[in-house]
Amino acid sequence: MQIHKMLKMPEYYLFLFSAALILSAAPGANAQDTNPLNPPAVEDIPKGYVLIDGDMLFPQSILGNTAAGYQTNFWLNGRIPYEFDANVTPANTGVANPQSAMLTAMGFWQAAVPNVHFVPRNGTDIFFYVHIQNSTGNNSQVGEVGAQVINIASWGSPYIMAHELGHCMGYVHEHQRPDRDSFVSVTQSNVQNGFGNQLTLMTDPLVYGPYDFDSLMHYDGCSFSVCCPAGSTCNCSAACQTITVLPANNAVWQSKIGQRSHISYWDALIMSFAYPPSNWRFQRTSMGNDVFFSGDFVFPFQSFAKGYDETPSGGTLWILEPGTFAVGPVLDKPITIGAPVGTVTLTR
Repeated sequence: MQIHKMLKMPEYYLFLFSAALILSAAPGANAQDTNPLNPPAVEDIPKGYVLIDGDMLFPQSILGNTAAGYQTNFWLNGRIPYEFDANVTPANTGVANPQSAMLTAMGFWQAAVPNVHFVPRNGTDIFFYVHIQNSTGNNSQVGEVGAQVINIASWGSPYIMAHELGHCMGYVHEHQRPDRDSFVSVTQSNVQNGFGNQLTLMTDPLVYGPYDFDSLMHYDGCSFSVCCPAGSTCNCSAACQTITVLPANNAVWQSKIGQRSHISYWDALIMSFAYPPSNWRFQRTSMGNDVFFSGDFVFPFQSFAKGYDETPSGGTLWILEPGTFAVGPVLDKPITIGAPVGTVTLTR
């Protein structure tokens, strides 16, 4: 399947936050990631970039302008060329086949989002590709930014690598959503000295879907805690937590946030919106436009009529907000209607 719209850079820009269906939680306690989030002396940070929230590399030029958000590109047609540094060896990584481990992590996303394709870099991939290297920490630039880097220390943890690939594809952290304070609280007094910017709230980027406690892109409750090793997480006590789920959801989710065992329902669905099949279209009354927008996830149509008319026979029209919509007198083709976040009623 192909992306429904050929992108010409730089056409698509946004932050993506994943979100999850609460009922999709896996049972059992969360296995904490004891690998370094951001060791005190992280190496291999690209020139002109800084590490934010533990593992995201952002240009220094955006600092001081966080209210505007940071804009990030999707990969053209969902094709993500990659290469491995010569230092990705069993001797350096402590893993028998580190490249195979990364390919496994890529496979998680490819299975969840059919229009994402990680492919070995070839001679035509001059400007846009990912260079994957062994390092002292796990971090990635966000979205497609050019010839870019993913640093990996946790080669034995495929879903930690999948988390970094999520950044590479365009996601920021779930716990950075502008509405996060309605779902979790961050206790800054429990955050390690020098790591105060690692749990920052981003106030402007686009958010879609319910808050996802189950997201692969969420941190656990002890991330950067003063009770954990520097730059790391651990199995800390409640008194040491840096991220605490608010009472309405605490009993179910406190032990599960920060899971590194699966890509959540909403992680997969929203990423598939970013990299959709060619016969998907999107409608959103509050943010759409029937004249100037192309009907994709970022630039949806405003009216149901336009969305229906532009959706190919056999395709899917995703109605991104609940509501009641009057349909035209003639419905002359079969399409699927998707309503991700609420009830949609069609009337005549």
